Amino acid sequence: MRAIPSFLLSCRTLAVAMTFALLAGCAGAPPMPARDADFSVPRQLHVVQEAPGQPALDSMLVVQREGAALRWSLFDPMGVPQARQMLEHGQWRNDGFLRPNAQARDLFAALMFAWTPQENLDAAYGAGNWRAQTDSGGAAERSLLERGAVRWKVRWAQANNADVAHAKATNAQATNAQATNSQATNSQTTTTNVSNADVFSITTASGVTWRISPLKEQP
Repeated sequence: MRAIPSFLLSCRTLAVAMTFALLAGCAGAPPMPARDADFSVPRQLHVVQEAPGQPALDSMLVVQREGAALRWSLFDPMGVPQARQMLEHGQWRNDGFLRPNAQARDLFAALMFAWTPQENLDAAYGAGNWRAQTDSGGAAERSLLERGAVRWKVRWAQANNADVAHAKATNAQATNAQATNSQATNSQTTTTNVSNADVFSITTASGVTWRISPLKEQP
């Protein structure tokens, strides 16, 4: 008679453990914007993943639109698929029979954060959930905060257009003549930094860094 309560207790313990595991999985899901992506596609990227104590890994990423969904396809240098995901109405789903790749999905979500225009970040991720700065050397950084801690840090070697414009709009207190000079500077920046905005790095809280650049077409 004592075996039955013991069995029920074991089942309840297992159920509690499974519940906590599910909650932990949900808590680790990458943040998603509250609005549909407004960046241009298709995009083809070269991604280099660097992690402490691990060799660098090269991969290719293709992002393209299919109807109302975005298809994200990650390949190794030989063209073998590593991850395929479809994003539709803010929900991810597998594309094909590849097993889910949590790290790849984190990369995809981080890229959406990096590609979101700075003026849209409040609406997409919530005011106070991100921060941006530009250092004296012209490098722009953007971080997404999750429960007060940095989840992703995006860094451009040279400030991209959106970050330059935001910094100038925030700090400018000038006369009309100075404003004219500022517009001329902005125009020059727009001309020189178009390609630089596509080259950046993303660092995660766990120390993994993805180096992103446009995929060079083969001759």
